[in-house]
This record gives sequence, C-alpha cells and structure tokens, in this order.
Amino acid sequence: VLFRSWRVDAVICTLGTTIKSAGSEAAFAAVDRDLPIAIARLARKAGATRYALNSSLGASLTGNFYLRIKAEQEMALNGVNDTFNHFVYHYDTGCNKVEQSCNELVQMMHLRFRDNAPRRPPRLIIVGPPGSGRTTLANEISRKFGMVVISPMNLVNAEAKKNPAIRIKIDHAQESGQDVPDDILQRVVDTRLN
Repeated sequence: VLFRSWRVDAVICTLGTTIKSAGSEAAFAAVDRDLPIAIARLARKAGATRYALNSSLGASLTGNFYLRIKAEQEMALNGVNDTFNHFVYHYDTGCNKVEQSCNELVQMMHLRFRDNAPRRPPRLIIVGPPGSGRTTLANEISRKFGMVVISPMNLVNAEAKKNPAIRIKIDHAQESGQDVPDDILQRVVDTRLN
C-alpha cells in the first residue's frame, strides 16, 4: 500500500524471521524469501533504482533449510536484478557493527553526502520487523549523512494522542491482532512528507 503513492530512490529490506516465530517452514519461507522479492518489485514500481537486502553469509542451495531459503531468495532476486540495472545488493550484517553496515549500505546505495547533496535529499525506505535493526540503521544514516528519519509508528502515535477517534481505531486493531489500518498510516505519513 505504501509504495503505491510514494516515490522512492532506494529501499533497504531487513525483513526476516525464525521458523519458531513464523510457526512453520512455509511461513518462514514466505517472510524470508517471498516478501523481500515482492518488496523489490514494488520498490521498482515506486521508482527505486537501488535495493539492498539483508541476506546471510553462506546462503547455499545445499545448506540447511535457512541457508537454502536465503539462496532461493538471492536467486529469485537475480530475476529482479535486471529491472534495477543490476543494482540489487545482498549484505550480511551479522559480522558488522552498525556503523560499518551503515557505511557499506550508503556506499552501495550511492546516497549522496551533505556536501554533495542533490536538490532534494534521496528518498530511502527501510523495511523490516521490530528488532531487525531498521531504526538503528535509519538513525545512523541520518546522523552521518544529514537525512531526516520519519518513523511511521511515531507519527501514528503522535496522531493518536491528538485524535481520540484514531486512538480507538488503533486500539481496536491491536486488540484483534491486526496492524494499524492502512488509511491511517498512509494519511499521517503523506501529511508529514508534504
């Protein structure tokens, strides 16, 4: 939904789960293999020219289940690679410190630094679940390269404090195990971007 109305220059995908959290191997594969591929396609339609994906060192079709899924993901992204003019990057943050990962991603994504800023700052979306490092990565990129971090959940929470009707909708969604309604998320982010 979010990529439908937003234009973006680059996307960093930190999606991932565990078999235990996902509940089954099929659900794990859907999150670790299928979603990053779908996000890459959506990102390209939204104008992204770069896509970075947190993969795994040792991804191999002959490895264990986890490494096979990561290898399948990388192979499937090779098909998407042509639409990005071969600017799809696979990286493994497991061995790196946050600052090193940030520097590598920024170099891979060809983001411009403050002293060489384009007329408008690059638009970068970082996609990932809680605990995947996206907020830390966003804050580090922002600190080092002068970009503004916009956290959709922070915007939603601020809106909910001002608007009791929104708070009720969000509470109802969370009580029933659902995400924040797309219309609320889209509206608060669109308002902030414009």
